Amino acid sequence: MTPNEPLLDTPREDEAGGSPGHHAGGSQIPGRLKGLLEWVAVLVIAIGVALVFRAFFLQSFWIKSGSMETTLLIRDRVMVNRMSYRFGEPQRGQIIVFKSVDANSSATGEEDLIKRVIGVPDDLVEGRDGVVWVNDEQLDEPYLDEGQYTTDFGPVRIEPDHLWMMGDNRVRSSDSRVFGQVPIDNVIGRAFFRYWPLNRAGSP
Repeated sequence: MTPNEPLLDTPREDEAGGSPGHHAGGSQIPGRLKGLLEWVAVLVIAIGVALVFRAFFLQSFWIKSGSMETTLLIRDRVMVNRMSYRFGEPQRGQIIVFKSVDANSSATGEEDLIKRVIGVPDDLVEGRDGVVWVNDEQLDEPYLDEGQYTTDFGPVRIEPDHLWMMGDNRVRSSDSRVFGQVPIDNVIGRAFFRYWPLNRAGSP
């Protein structure tokens, strides 16, 4: 090989049936278009799968108020499992997202709320002496910050297919003490993972 020889073979005009430039243009443009169409198809399919997944399985929510502090803080982001209660009922102590039954929710922009399940169907729930009582036993609430005080309410018997929902920040939470029992049909899903901020990622 001489110093002036190319490192890669270049087709001569008599081999390619035309000039090298014409040969390259004729083969690459359709290939690029095909590649672009393939990427568009992949993107459309991915968006479709994501929408279906969101509609039936998982959904992301961000926290707008301080009603669940300090378990969940304003601007925290959580993943909600929409399938959690397709084959079972909400359990006391779980954190769930549900459609508000408050008539003023549309005006405040809080149509979806996140609270903790305190009472399930047939429970007798009461706020007394600063704590919650369920079926005449004091409810163990290790998730509450020290010094949290629950205002008096009830006793209330939870109806079939309903829940009693309360925020962990009892003094700042508008919950079942205000808008009453929540139909289980209003439940969107269980909040099972906080993914933002990263330094607080994990189960709420």
